[in-house]
Amino acid sequence: MIHAKREVGSVAASALPLALLLAVALGLRLLVWRWREFYPLGGDEQEYLNAALTLLRERRYVELQFMRPPVYELFLAGSIYVFDSLVQNLRLVQALISAFTVVPIYALTWELFHSRRVALVAGFGLSVALWLIVRAGQGSAEQRTTGNRRRTIDAALAGLTLGALALTRSVALPLVGLAALWLLVQKQEVSGGENEKRTKTFVRRLVLPSVLVGCTLLIILPWTARNFVTYGAPILIDTTGAENLWLDNNASAATPDDLLGREAAKRELYALGDDRAARQTLASRRGVEEITGNGGWFAQKVWGEAKKFFALQHFDELREKRAIWVPPAAIWAKILLGDGLWLVLLFGGSIGFTISDLRFTEEELGPGIQNPKSKIQNPVLLFILWCFYILATSLLFHVELRYRLPLYPALAPFAAFGLVRLAAWKRIEKLAPGTGRSAIALLAVGAIATITLLHRPYLSQSWMLANKHAALGRAERALSRGDAATAQQAASAALARDDSSALARVALARAALLRGDRASAESQLDAAIVALAAHPHAHLLRGALLRADGDLDAA
Repeated sequence: MIHAKREVGSVAASALPLALLLAVALGLRLLVWRWREFYPLGGDEQEYLNAALTLLRERRYVELQFMRPPVYELFLAGSIYVFDSLVQNLRLVQALISAFTVVPIYALTWELFHSRRVALVAGFGLSVALWLIVRAGQGSAEQRTTGNRRRTIDAALAGLTLGALALTRSVALPLVGLAALWLLVQKQEVSGGENEKRTKTFVRRLVLPSVLVGCTLLIILPWTARNFVTYGAPILIDTTGAENLWLDNNASAATPDDLLGREAAKRELYALGDDRAARQTLASRRGVEEITGNGGWFAQKVWGEAKKFFALQHFDELREKRAIWVPPAAIWAKILLGDGLWLVLLFGGSIGFTISDLRFTEEELGPGIQNPKSKIQNPVLLFILWCFYILATSLLFHVELRYRLPLYPALAPFAAFGLVRLAAWKRIEKLAPGTGRSAIALLAVGAIATITLLHRPYLSQSWMLANKHAALGRAERALSRGDAATAQQAASAALARDDSSALARVALARAALLRGDRASAESQLDAAIVALAAHPHAHLLRGALLRADGDLDAA
């Protein structure tokens, strides 16, 4: 009875913090959902929506311009059938599903470290498949001896999940091979004589990877058969990989306006129409030819993509698309929860990967924290290989913010472990005592930081922006109280920090109007429009002046 009460108390202690995490995750997603209400769909999004609508209206499956796996299109069609085709409602469905990915990342982290504290720190992201793989590979000694039906079931569920993931985005497919290899090397304890043990161990080691691969193929092969019947050629899932190989490496057709030569490759692929087999063959051949025949160009491109991979992409977007009006709260959300989260995962994950296979005392780690197994059975190897695969494919093709998302579930548990260890630091060598791993962790963090800063001088630009906006804030306060001299001085300081700032020039124009200097105000507004033509403030104020003059057409 006492033991049962403890069990109930332990579940309750886990459920409340997890429920709070879910509430925060849902709240943040609903905030972004609300912000995006008037945003149009992007190219791929619109294609998926059109295909889903066609599936519902005409009862036929339509391939996208570039062949994609079918699950997301089917999911959209189902969502439209259950709810409706309003874009904002479909976004809400996906926001709700996204919020609940907190649960599998929590479960995965618990499976790795058996620490509620580490699991709560990691409580975001997605990893049902990784959780099941780790469960299948990490049985207790008793479970490994008895063969453990639970581990076989976990391997089967992992295979089914990986199959579904691959039919959603085929980037998940290599995880099948990585997971099978990792399961193959897991320790198996069997009874009997020496020769009998060797035979049993060999057979038993084949069970889990075979079950995982078999269940994955059970999901994928029907779609492969459909492709063969439709196109008369073996296409496992889609032709995205082959076509992107050429689209992102068409060096011979590269121009200053099209650095990768994508448009020229698109024209040739589109000319083949719906002959997906021919498109796959052509793109594979030409992609390999372009890479091998333009080694210097390819190396330069890979280095450029490497810098972009580790970049702060929300910061970059806000700097490069300054004409787009973004609410201040959205800016802070992008910086803190976008780039900030990326840095925490990147640096924390690097530290966690480095130290997580070490053996610590309970006093060093804190109560309840356990290290995963060492050597090749340690799941850290599986996660590191997955991360390198995502990095390698991004460099081979091209980097976009969404291409980094498959890293998040792999980095999150180890970042949480690294953060918990960092929080317990008293001396730097205590991170991983007597092993040199502290130095390796710091070198990894330093290398990543260096590549990031080579892409853009984030520190100096952040300092510049902080000072500029502080000066703009002083100018705004001075304008609100009618102090033209102080407003001009502060706006001039902001402009000195950033000579392309439309807001600084608008503030100078407003200060000039307070002084009654109409000519100077118009000059500053014209300069602001030249500096950043699509920014609304200068146009609005210039229009107000024209309207006051009675020139309504010009206004």
